Amino acid sequence: MDSPEWTGYYVSVEEEAPRGGERSYLHYLWARIGGVTYQLIGACADRYRKDLRNTALSLRPLAEEDWKSIYALRVRAVEALEDESLGQLGGRTGNRWTVVYTALINDLPVNRRLKAGTLVKIARQEHYRPE
Repeated sequence: MDSPEWTGYYVSVEEEAPRGGERSYLHYLWARIGGVTYQLIGACADRYRKDLRNTALSLRPLAEEDWKSIYALRVRAVEALEDESLGQLGGRTGNRWTVVYTALINDLPVNRRLKAGTLVKIARQEHYRPE
């Protein structure tokens, strides 16, 4: 596994089949990408050996189109409006948590009316951006 940007090492270990059982494999992959070394480990029965190996060796940089298709839930703190309910705040801010879960995370009663400027933790779905 070598490219101008990536280097890596791949090791496959075969384990003898137990009596009446199926041979198994361990696959180890170390890939150095952008100054960071990642270790992937996989174990499988003989019948999945090729699939596991191909999966490990399919590691590649993501294309721009790939990045655009990845979303993450991000925790954000937002300010409440005067006399706003958690449901109203959630609708206004794109909160992906339920009202009950939002209340739990913020240690608030579910039916609490909020004061202007109160900070409330929510979860918003956003495009993933690598750090």
